[in-house]
Amino acid sequence: MGEYEAVRKLQCLYRARRARRMLQRAREQRYQRIFSIAHNEFFYYNMWQGIKTWTRPAELSEEFEIPIRDPDASPRISPPLTAVEAAIKLQALWRGYEARCLALKLLRDRYEKHFDLEKERVYYVRKPEIAKMGKKEPLAKLWDPPPLLRKRYDLGEPVEIQRLARFANMSLDEAAQIVQHAYRCHRGREFMRRILRSRIKKLWDATSGRFYYYNATTKESSWEKPRLLLNDVEDDDNTGSLVRCPNETNAGAQGRRRRGVMLRPEKFNSEEAAARTIQALYRRFATRKMLLELLSRRYRKMMDPVSGQAYYYDTVAGTATWFKPAVLAVSLVRNNEIATHQ
Repeated sequence: MGEYEAVRKLQCLYRARRARRMLQRAREQRYQRIFSIAHNEFFYYNMWQGIKTWTRPAELSEEFEIPIRDPDASPRISPPLTAVEAAIKLQALWRGYEARCLALKLLRDRYEKHFDLEKERVYYVRKPEIAKMGKKEPLAKLWDPPPLLRKRYDLGEPVEIQRLARFANMSLDEAAQIVQHAYRCHRGREFMRRILRSRIKKLWDATSGRFYYYNATTKESSWEKPRLLLNDVEDDDNTGSLVRCPNETNAGAQGRRRRGVMLRPEKFNSEEAAARTIQALYRRFATRKMLLELLSRRYRKMMDPVSGQAYYYDTVAGTATWFKPAVLAVSLVRNNEIATHQ
């Protein structure tokens, strides 16, 4: 090694040593010790980064004495949280978050946010606590939001905008599922209505002067009409022993006509199969016609002059009943068959 190279290497080592010392002094000067009276212990404060810790920084040597900060110096540095204090703080934050979520859920269950297209304003509607049966009454509009919905909570977009956004982003499969679900609900309600019409009888109570509803299956009676039958305006013979006018009876009979039977295509593949199918349909039609004629001759719809109600008289068995027989079709009971009981 030459003299020039040796001098240059010594200078580099000296500069590196001086830089390390300067960096060490800078590290030592950026830390301060602060005494916490509440914890009766010192904690360390990094003046450059504003970090507080209870443990001694690793980059500081054990021989170095960290200066103590003046307690009257400004700004006042609060001590860091301990493990117990941090747990209490996190638990309080979580409970507050849960309380806010619960309050928002209760507000959404109680209020609805709508948008008025005419006035171009947002209004709120208070939901009824108990859903009333029968006709729905219009809810009052609250143009001024409730106190909790003014600043702290928000119900999001109005119901109309949410509905339009849901319909706009809806796929064909989702739309088909919604239509299928609505159709199944409609078919289910119609099926339950048919069952109730065959079981519930509307009878007259002469004592109170009111109609009541009698369940022929459970043998229970009620003054209130079943919920599924509230929208049924017609009170035909299946739902009660009421005497109807000719137009209403005929209209009800026409509305309850038997649906056509869907035949499979394989029943008409050949001439013999088609002939057998047609013969079976004709025999079925003839049998049904003969059965209806026999039933029309057997049963008579009579009028009781005391109660003013109609009842059914079996000419073969010699018995009478207030309820319409299940085997008796609606089309069999005609107005000319209603006679006065002697």
